[in-house]
Amino acid sequence: MKKLPNVSVHHVQSHQDRATPLDQLSPIALLNITADELASTAYDSSPFEELVPMAPGVGAHLEINGKTVVSKYRSTSRDIRRTQNIKVWIKEKTGMADNAFDQVDWQSHTMAVSRSQLPHPFIVKLLHQLLPVGTVIHI
Repeated sequence: MKKLPNVSVHHVQSHQDRATPLDQLSPIALLNITADELASTAYDSSPFEELVPMAPGVGAHLEINGKTVVSKYRSTSRDIRRTQNIKVWIKEKTGMADNAFDQVDWQSHTMAVSRSQLPHPFIVKLLHQLLPVGTVIHI
């Protein structure tokens, strides 16, 4: 950045909004707050980016399935390892073709399941048709 013409770099103290009302902050401080909110949203939304070339000076970066992992390395790699086994199991159990499986919006599915107030074991049994509903039991 220092090599770019007409660019000045200076430090802006973070989290000024914690102690000072917004209407009393400088425009640069307000921009810093907005940038921090946008960065947090991007960080939380996905640990992946499309394949990103490695920046000069970076010792290493993690690529999985053609995408660059930019955060949450440990949990992301663990989730991907587990997900592959789950995909195979679901396809075998349901007879679902690869293209049909790939068309499912799994992120929406995950959000719906995780936000439900029903007990998690009940949801899992319901989704996999393991509940004794609609059957007659003869004793």
